[in-house]
Amino acid sequence: MLMHVIWTLKLSYFTLLHFIIHKGTSIELCWNVRVQPPAVILGMSSSITGSCIIERQEYCLNRMSNASEIIWKLDGEEIAKNQYNSLNGTSYVTIPNFNKTRGVLACYVVLHGSQQLVGQASIQAGYPPSKPTDLVCITNVSSLITMTCKWTPGNNTYLPTTYKLQRARLVSLLGTLESLNDCIAEAEKNYCTLKREFLILYQSVYTWVSATNALGSVQSDRKQLDPMDVVKLDAPIISEANSSQAGCIQVKQQERVSWLKQRCELRYKLTGRQEWHLAESSTAETFPAIELCGLHSGMKYLVQTRCIKKSGLGYWSEWSTEKNVTVLEKAPTGKLNTFWKETVNKLKEEKEIWLLWKPMEILEANGEIQKYLVYIPKKNDEDTETVLCSTANTNCTFFVHVSVQRVYIKAINSAGESPATEVLLCKISGRPLRNIQVSPKDDYTLLLTWQVPRFPVTYYIIEWFMLPNKMPREITWQLAMYNDTQALLQENIKPLTRYNISLYPLYKDGLGDPVSTKVYSRQGAPSKAPELKAKNMKKSQVELIWDNIPEDECNGFLKSYTVIWNDMKGNSISAVIDASENSYVVKNLDAYSQYYILITATTDAGSINGTVLTINTPYFGDGDLISLVLPCCLILFLVSVVITLMCYNCNTVKTHFWPTVPDPSNSSLRKWMPSQFHEEKKQMSEVLDPSIALLESNNDTKLSHAEVMEKSEDHSPKHCASSKHSFPESLPYGTSSITKKPRSYVNTDRTVEYATVTVDSYRVQTPPPPPYSRSNSLQPLLNDLPPSPKPYENMWFQIFSDQDTCFQKAHKTVRANDESAWKTFPLLWELQIEGNDDQDITHGISAYPGTRFSDSQPVAQNIFVSHSSN
Repeated sequence: MLMHVIWTLKLSYFTLLHFIIHKGTSIELCWNVRVQPPAVILGMSSSITGSCIIERQEYCLNRMSNASEIIWKLDGEEIAKNQYNSLNGTSYVTIPNFNKTRGVLACYVVLHGSQQLVGQASIQAGYPPSKPTDLVCITNVSSLITMTCKWTPGNNTYLPTTYKLQRARLVSLLGTLESLNDCIAEAEKNYCTLKREFLILYQSVYTWVSATNALGSVQSDRKQLDPMDVVKLDAPIISEANSSQAGCIQVKQQERVSWLKQRCELRYKLTGRQEWHLAESSTAETFPAIELCGLHSGMKYLVQTRCIKKSGLGYWSEWSTEKNVTVLEKAPTGKLNTFWKETVNKLKEEKEIWLLWKPMEILEANGEIQKYLVYIPKKNDEDTETVLCSTANTNCTFFVHVSVQRVYIKAINSAGESPATEVLLCKISGRPLRNIQVSPKDDYTLLLTWQVPRFPVTYYIIEWFMLPNKMPREITWQLAMYNDTQALLQENIKPLTRYNISLYPLYKDGLGDPVSTKVYSRQGAPSKAPELKAKNMKKSQVELIWDNIPEDECNGFLKSYTVIWNDMKGNSISAVIDASENSYVVKNLDAYSQYYILITATTDAGSINGTVLTINTPYFGDGDLISLVLPCCLILFLVSVVITLMCYNCNTVKTHFWPTVPDPSNSSLRKWMPSQFHEEKKQMSEVLDPSIALLESNNDTKLSHAEVMEKSEDHSPKHCASSKHSFPESLPYGTSSITKKPRSYVNTDRTVEYATVTVDSYRVQTPPPPPYSRSNSLQPLLNDLPPSPKPYENMWFQIFSDQDTCFQKAHKTVRANDESAWKTFPLLWELQIEGNDDQDITHGISAYPGTRFSDSQPVAQNIFVSHSSN
């Protein structure tokens, strides 16, 4: 069974092999693509030739009989046909001026209408290798001895390059060399390490490096060296560092290579400093301990060590890790630099002293200062010193009497105290410095310059602080020597910050007056713009106010403010205002208009725009409103007064402005008329011719008087004379029985006397009985008109003109035939009155417009009419 399986596997193998050879042969196996040369020098315009050759012709010729053509491609791009060439079934292609560092040349066969890849080859271009230089070999003897050599390969060749470390030793005096084991460096590495078994210690050998690539080979210079002469020890380890006495330290380190003699070096520096100081080397006899003296007491140091073979051949080891050590302290030896300010209280006769001092120099402090003591020394052996303050800070405040002129200060550490420094608390006036100037060197440095004063100076004190000075006790200061004329200020200086700088001269007998100035290390535009506010707005102007920009937001010295205002038409006007101002009046504005106002703050380095303020000017100004409101107020006041008076005296005001019009139908005349009045009136109107009116009367006959008044307790007539006076029954013409002067005539709502009519005979004529007719006149009796009828209208006025002041005296006599004069009094024109003694008094001139009076007929008329208001 097993044999059967074996024979079956053999048969299957031969069948598969026959199929692969005869039927399944791949087309790639039939071709071989070669490139000559495989690499060229880059940039030398070198040409490359590629060939595509048929292999195994006995199997491949039949398969390639259907191939129509061969196509060449370089990096996927087809090569032009004119670069092809064919010979004996082999296709060739030539590529001139190959200028790439790498490329792929491929051969394709067109079979059954499609391209099939049959082979490809790589093409390379670069440079021959450069000569290796700087060959350095270092031997490590810590645990396993090895030697590592490094070199500089030179320029990049762009071709695979092999570096080989080669050695040879001299075996005869004739100069015969024996090759030793080579060390081939890894790709792209420029060093190679030889293990201990390939090294020959304590014997010199020739060592060099060779570099090889497709374009050539080159070797470095040969060096003759002993592996033990190029030893580099490992970095030592410091186990202990301490100080056993003031100014000295001792450093101990571990032994790492005990069989190799060596010497070591120590370097040190103060903690926080950058500069290292190298100490003397120690010998093998003092190894592993190294002692160093001459250091500053009380200071902290950092130390490091390194070692080399005692012979000095080889290389120094790397520096060890840093180690801290503190030198033992001793009492401070220096003095303090001080500065003080005072505030005098004259009422309490004391002064407040703010004393400042600089920390003591490191080399003088001899350790860490624990505190400072400010005191007044004792005056004699029995007294004790007066301690003013004891502090670890560099300033303190205390109170002393105004007579105290000196205090003292000293520094104290763990080993003792420093010599006392005298502080003279005196000020000297009248010795100012001159020509102080400050200029920025950079953003963090200021240069202060001044002239040397005429008086000798001990030293100068420079003080500066930021503005605004929110913390008065936070200042920075430094000293300058007596012969200095300039100083650099670098502490606490930053850009865009205003500083106040003061320079004090310190004389032998006291502190002089300072000279101060303000400065920026760098200016910029303000970080905040002022906010505009409108004040006192008028129709043609407005006052603008704003707050000053805080000093810490100015970022520079303000030069000016610029106010810009624009109207709705796009017109723009601006005004530049001094930086010290904080208000401005914008004038010549249009009334009832809208304006946009902007303010800009400017420094030497830039400007910033504020927010826009929108204002609307009023239509009226303050004067306009007053001129309008004041008359209105006056009118309202007068109206109020009139209304008030009318309310309190309504009747008086009514009769003054609207007089009462008598109503004849309600008068007293209406009441006393006889019953035949209406009938006679009717008869007279029928008989008499209105064009002729004759009044005949006997000259000796006098008509009787008709008194037309009603007297009653409730409605008594208002006379201009006294109310108790009564008229006589008959009043002869030209006489008067009234002795008391009557009142003035006043319109009233009560019954008043209107008229009394008397008619006398005119010469010998006897007047006819007159018809009576009531007056229908509506004419008002106004007090701005004459208060009574004229004399020719009422003859009664002539009789009582001297006694009654209500009526005016007649100035002339009117004829009865003067018709125009009668028409001026319509009541008399229509009135008819009948007497009591059967003598009719006829008066109806308006009814008889044609009636004429003879010159011999005198007529006397007096009319009293009692009336009442409607």
